[in-house]
Amino acid sequence: MTDRRSFINTCAAGTAALLAPAGVLAADLAGRPARPATGNRVSEQTFRELVNEGFRCIGAANGAVRLELTEVWPGPKAPGIEQFGLVLGGSHGGSAAAPLPAGLYRLHHWRTGTVEVYLTPSDSHPDAYVTHFGVFA
Repeated sequence: MTDRRSFINTCAAGTAALLAPAGVLAADLAGRPARPATGNRVSEQTFRELVNEGFRCIGAANGAVRLELTEVWPGPKAPGIEQFGLVLGGSHGGSAAAPLPAGLYRLHHWRTGTVEVYLTPSDSHPDAYVTHFGVFA
């Protein structure tokens, strides 16, 4: 039984390696690492380094728009949890598109990878959206 299980696991691992996209297995030709530099762990510091950079915001109904990270602010302090918020400017790539409704969106940047967030229009920043994070430290 152990030999059969070992054989099946080896075959499954080999098949997964053959079917994996090349980008997962090797570095990008543009010199960027194949995985995000942060190891896909988001943190307040990671986002602070990305202020004034663009993110691709992908929503179900709106397609993809470009939002710029304009501000990162700390949240309440709690043991074991890092809390912070982001303000993203809604230029929509210069188009006259309607504002994004509150909802779930995927934000993509090559350093953070893709993270799913709940964006809401900001009450205090015109043409901007806010989201909050609470991640285990």
